[in-house]
Amino acid sequence: MLYFANLDARLRQAGSPHTVLSFANELLTMQRAGHAPTAQDWVALLRREAGEAAVADWQAMVDGQLLRPAPGAFGPAVTSQPVQTGFFDLGFAEPVALQKGKRIKGLVAGSPAALAGLREGDELAEAVNLIPVYGSFTQAITLPVRRGTAVVPITYQPRTGQAEAWEWVAAPSKP
Repeated sequence: MLYFANLDARLRQAGSPHTVLSFANELLTMQRAGHAPTAQDWVALLRREAGEAAVADWQAMVDGQLLRPAPGAFGPAVTSQPVQTGFFDLGFAEPVALQKGKRIKGLVAGSPAALAGLREGDELAEAVNLIPVYGSFTQAITLPVRRGTAVVPITYQPRTGQAEAWEWVAAPSKP
C-alpha cells in the first residue's frame, strides 16, 4: 500500500495526468483484451508513463528495501517522521492470540517477557488485545497470569533489537 501511495504522490508532484488508478485501469484493459498483465507489463507502463525513477522505486519495493513515505503520500494533513524502535516480539511462541485460559509456551530465555517474570506454562487470566500495543512504538504490554488463586500482572516492553521505522504525525500548519 505504501508503494502505491508513494507512486501516486510522486505522480501528483510531477504534474502527471496519470494516477495509480489510471495505471490499474490500463492493466485491466490488457486483461479484458485477453492478456494477463505481468510484472514486466507493470515495469513497462511505469517506464513509459512515469520514468526511470518510478521503475527504481518499484525495484526497491520488490527487493524488500525500506520504503520511506513520500511527502504528501497520504495528503497534506499528515507527514512521516523516522523513529528508532525494536521489532515486535512477545518473547514466547504460543499463544498467538492472547485469549483467557491459554498457557504460555516456548518462553524465550532472556527475553523481556522472561526478565519481567513471565514463566513457561503461565495461564492467561483474561484476554489481552494486542492491537494497541502492536500499533505503538513505545507501549508496554501487561499480561494478567493466574498462578494458583492469584492473578499476577506481568508488564514488559514487547520489542527487541533496533530498526528504523516511520510514524505518522500531523503536518505543520501552513499560513
